[in-house]
Amino acid sequence: MKHTSTSSIAHQPLALVNARLIDPSALTETIGGVLIIDGLIRDLGAAITPANLPPHARIINCGGDCVTPGLIDMRAFIGEPGAEHRETIATATLAAAAGGVTTILARPDTNPPVDEPAVVDFLLRRARDTGRVRVLPSAALTAGLNGTEIAEIGLLQTGGRRGF
Repeated sequence: MKHTSTSSIAHQPLALVNARLIDPSALTETIGGVLIIDGLIRDLGAAITPANLPPHARIINCGGDCVTPGLIDMRAFIGEPGAEHRETIATATLAAAAGGVTTILARPDTNPPVDEPAVVDFLLRRARDTGRVRVLPSAALTAGLNGTEIAEIGLLQTGGRRGF
């Protein structure tokens, strides 16, 4: 049995062929492939086919599946803090990554709510330590989500929140 080290796989070019390439910035959708060398996209388009790849490239036939830049979930409920029994940053980001989501905007309606800089800091640290995708915390506009007293918007903004 031949043993292949993970370091040799990491340096092996990877080609995604027979894919629907979607480029939202250019508003285009084409059939083609993506060539990845050393973890970086080196080429993409209709010319990326099994016939014109490096001989040692690993080829994945996408069978017409979409290849697109990472998706953003603009309204993700993460149970952390307060409802970790439902979902944590680790489990939410793992599920997001499995679905092609590279960034999630975490909702502020947790327990305690994201209405002060300490909670934003907690979320950012947990995302750094356990997250698989980028987590952007959104903050509540009002203290305690009660709608009567405005939250410390300036402090929340400098503390790292990305939306309200």
